[in-house]
Amino acid sequence: MKRNLGLFERVFRALLGATALVLALGSPSLGLSEAIVVVLGVFLLLNALTGRCYLWKLLGLNSAKDGSCSLDDNYGS
Repeated sequence: MKRNLGLFERVFRALLGATALVLALGSPSLGLSEAIVVVLGVFLLLNALTGRCYLWKLLGLNSAKDGSCSLDDNYGS
């Protein structure tokens, strides 16, 4: 899949994901709502690190200037 997140969106997702993890893991008890926030925070950090968002792909959105990084290429042919 080609990169579909621009630099600003990647930085924003990284900050939001890190903040979510710190707040959820810093709470005195880890309940269902905190666990959901942890999972969402991890997904946001993964989106930021890879520059790929499957929801954006399904919606046809692309905030990257160029989608030059592709994992769909056939390297064997």
